[in-house]
Amino acid sequence: MRQPELLRHQAFFDRLGDLTEHDASWPAISAGLLVLRQLDDRLRDHLSPDPRSAEATIEAARTIPVTDASRRLLVSLAEMAVSAEPPRHALGVQLFAWGRSLENNAWWALARDVYRAVTEFIPADDDLELVTDAWMRRAYVARMMAAYADAEFAIERGREFAARLGDASRLLRLRMASANVAVDRDLPHLAESIIAETVALAAPLGGPVYSEALHGRGDVARLMGDNVAALQFYHRAIEGAPSDIGRERLLLTISAVSIDLGARSMARDALLVLAVTAQTRNTRWLAVINLLEIAVLDRNEISFESYRRELASEPLSPTAAGYFALYEGHGHRAFGRPDLAAASYARALQNARSHQLTKLVAEAEEAIAALSTQSEVPHACLETPVPRALEPLADRVRAMRESLPSGR
Repeated sequence: MRQPELLRHQAFFDRLGDLTEHDASWPAISAGLLVLRQLDDRLRDHLSPDPRSAEATIEAARTIPVTDASRRLLVSLAEMAVSAEPPRHALGVQLFAWGRSLENNAWWALARDVYRAVTEFIPADDDLELVTDAWMRRAYVARMMAAYADAEFAIERGREFAARLGDASRLLRLRMASANVAVDRDLPHLAESIIAETVALAAPLGGPVYSEALHGRGDVARLMGDNVAALQFYHRAIEGAPSDIGRERLLLTISAVSIDLGARSMARDALLVLAVTAQTRNTRWLAVINLLEIAVLDRNEISFESYRRELASEPLSPTAAGYFALYEGHGHRAFGRPDLAAASYARALQNARSHQLTKLVAEAEEAIAALSTQSEVPHACLETPVPRALEPLADRVRAMRESLPSGR
């Protein structure tokens, strides 16, 4: 009797516990769980296929609606998983693709479970690049969950395999991953020491790796309180041939820092580009969180309520959920609902403390203190002109917005 099974795939059980059989995502998640349990039988416990269990797994995958993009992938995985000797290389490729699909839907815990399966079941000698990339993706999704110890563990394992590959690009990306964890944990000096060397090493490579390093350098500058310098680094990064995902991340960060500077026109341009081009749910959510903040600063209650309702039931990452609660609190306070503001601030603080988000803890505590002392609600913030040093960036973002196919 195998008691550890529940612990191995707890993320899938937890997710199904939040759903009913009538939810659209139920068939794919339940079929995916059956696939993982079959792989445990074949590759961990070396059990022969049980005909009834194998048939149930394949049938579960085939009941996924044809409109669900994961159906073909999970049917293929189910057929491989129930075989006596699953083909390891093909299995690893399909598992990795499934992990990326889950990640794009912001199902971080599920994606981490699947990437863990890749690293457990696929020998590095069979596909060293695939296993290295699985560790890298596991580090990223763990960071999105604010599971920093697991992220750092995955980064170290990824470095071991990237070194075996002799792949400078992957090694630099893993250094960037370490710096990003330090940024998220509000450790600017540690992040700066990692980033400075990474930028120098990435410069000869150019392209997306160098763009990512410049983005990281901007994040450190922002953490150190120099928003103008941060945006200048982001400008260099967006000119440095970023990947599509890297470009989206840059636009998100540019919008956030522009809001901090009061340059909301540049922020709006960046967010409008994302509204049309964002490839993942998480990017969309983060863009809407920034639009929510702008609505509060503009004192636009109708827009605030629209964005708030759009986000309220979404499974946001810990950092995103914390800032959503904080800005929701700001809006409730600005629009004369102090009791609702207090509840939102309390949720933001609880989230920040439980995930060790130091900066957000300070912001939530400051907001709670201001509310409890009944200090005057700040007036709507006026937009400020873009600093001269940032006009080239503002022009570039505006041109991106004006070139959208929709004409927006």
